[in-house]
Amino acid sequence: MCRILLADDEYLEIEVLKSIISKEMGENSVVGEARNGKQVIEMNETLNPDIIFMDIKMPVMNGLEVAQMIKEKDKNKPIVLISAYGDFEYTQKAIRVKVDDYLLKPVRPEKIIQLLRKFISSDKKYFACKYKFKLLENIKEFRYRQAKIMLLKIIKCIEYFSMDDVNGYCIKLARQMTNLAGEMFGDVYFRRAPICDFKTFINIEDIKNYLMGILDGIFDIIIDNKFFLYGNEMKFVLNFVEKNFKSNITLKDAAAYVNLSVSYLSKLFKKSIGMNFNEYLTSRRIEEAKIILSDRRVSINNLAFNVGYNEPNYFCRVFKRKEGITPSEYRKKLNKK
Repeated sequence: MCRILLADDEYLEIEVLKSIISKEMGENSVVGEARNGKQVIEMNETLNPDIIFMDIKMPVMNGLEVAQMIKEKDKNKPIVLISAYGDFEYTQKAIRVKVDDYLLKPVRPEKIIQLLRKFISSDKKYFACKYKFKLLENIKEFRYRQAKIMLLKIIKCIEYFSMDDVNGYCIKLARQMTNLAGEMFGDVYFRRAPICDFKTFINIEDIKNYLMGILDGIFDIIIDNKFFLYGNEMKFVLNFVEKNFKSNITLKDAAAYVNLSVSYLSKLFKKSIGMNFNEYLTSRRIEEAKIILSDRRVSINNLAFNVGYNEPNYFCRVFKRKEGITPSEYRKKLNKK
């Protein structure tokens, strides 16, 4: 969610802005409302908003002074100054402070929405590139769970891209993942299929499944062939669990996978992770369940089967023991947010 701070000493002006922004971004997008320049400085520190919309003329400190102070600390923080005065002097000062845009009252809703979309798209592209670097790094280090987390973060970011940007970005990402796998394992292990045109996909879910399929294919090779296994048993045990926690796996299965005794792996697991194998397995299943619960299309019964439980009632008891509430109650809380 994009977090926005509004600043104006006139109550009605803030209400107008809030109404425009809420219709586009949701009711909880405005995280703070400042009435003077000093409050903007304080709220920027405590709330760390993604974007600031601020009137130039305010008590205590004017918008230009505040913008300059914030930009000196964080030059990338998007700031939009708003003024009822259209004279050249204010525009010149705003340019010197390097604010990101300058609007005249009365503000046009379409201009506000246009700016929001521009800032969010730019921000998401930055983070998508950052997450891509970490994704490739985790693949190199054989960290399956961390790689999945980074890929899911990338998917969240590209939801804000235009379709052309999604296509270009995903083609490049898919090629980088497959090329990396080819370098790591050679064509003997990894057959690189032609990368598809992402414009053919109907929705983000299809794109996610395609990219996740590439990642799973890479880790199938890592896990099946036990590359660089010796001395890294715990890393590979965790990869094994990550790939199979939705199945009925046991400590014995994990021990057999890494050619260790059950008793030795049990001690190693507790020492390395801080919990025993079954506790960790339960924790991963519940974490996955919490993610799936955000999708109302998935019934609680099907969700239980999807995370490795054959008995939905038992899953509900385990979930309540871990989270303090039932899966249905947790889903209701998510919907309120």
